[in-house]
Amino acid sequence: MFYVLEGEVSGFCEGERWMATAGCFVFVPRDRGHGFTVTGGAPARVLVITGPARLDGQIAARGEPPP
Repeated sequence: MFYVLEGEVSGFCEGERWMATAGCFVFVPRDRGHGFTVTGGAPARVLVITGPARLDGQIAARGEPPP
């Protein structure tokens, strides 16, 4: 889950693309390829809410970001 606090970000989840600005909430289903990047002309702040616990271990085990 992503909640955009400031700025503008665009992202994807599988074949779907989205754009979000401050105040937008985005839900990404579990086990789906996804990512986002800052697209506005200013820095962005995004609150990322993850589950289950220990997501950091899953990311470290992967060893590299997805394509």
